[in-house]
Amino acid sequence: WHGTPLKNLNNQYVSKSEAILTKLFLMYIGRQFDLLFSATDLNKKIYSEIFKISDSRIKTTGQPRNDILFTKNETKISNQQTILYLPTWREYDSDYDLFFQNGFDAKKINEYLEKINGELLIKFHVIESAKNKLLGDSEKITRIKFIDIDDIYEFLPKVDVLITDYSSVYFDF
Repeated sequence: WHGTPLKNLNNQYVSKSEAILTKLFLMYIGRQFDLLFSATDLNKKIYSEIFKISDSRIKTTGQPRNDILFTKNETKISNQQTILYLPTWREYDSDYDLFFQNGFDAKKINEYLEKINGELLIKFHVIESAKNKLLGDSEKITRIKFIDIDDIYEFLPKVDVLITDYSSVYFDF
């Protein structure tokens, strides 16, 4: 359940059919789980209700994906101001494009980034990688780059500014 508290983890949002399917799934795998991990104590209470298990079988550990954020591996990428743009994938709105819908001008942004000694790194969702045509054919755009990395959490400590919409990554940042 990444995205909490943005996403609902509440029993009122689980339909009876979903509850039945969950129960059947647990029966299908042939065993009950011994422990469930929760990011927060509040989620622990919600999980206890949803999964109908004792809260003693739920351990609050934080988000495992965030463990890397607490290591001393915070070496900057460069001496530039690093700005990272991480948009959320909108499965319900595949035509949404923050840049084109708002008149993104790569040349003007590049000029501004040169003034502030900055770089804009853009990482689209894997499904949206086709949007990498954003910069066109311009060879003069040197301060805007697309990145393709598997684990954004290893990268977050090296970033100065995060731009996102409603992605839960802003809590982690």
